[in-house]
Amino acid sequence: MALVKARILKSHRGPGGSYELGQNLSEVSFMEIVLAVDGPSPFLYCSLGMRCEAASDSTDLSECATCPM
Repeated sequence: MALVKARILKSHRGPGGSYELGQNLSEVSFMEIVLAVDGPSPFLYCSLGMRCEAASDSTDLSECATCPM
């Protein structure tokens, strides 16, 4: 359901219901999938146990000075 809400997948209801990609696979990053399923909380702390200020303000983790992604 989270992947449908994030428009990564499309759902088709009914007895023959199914899921399909909501956008081109080359346009979806692994990070978008993780954020859609788990949210940003797994990224609030880096592997050193330090709170990532960049992650707490947004989902753009490229600004984290400690652990750039």
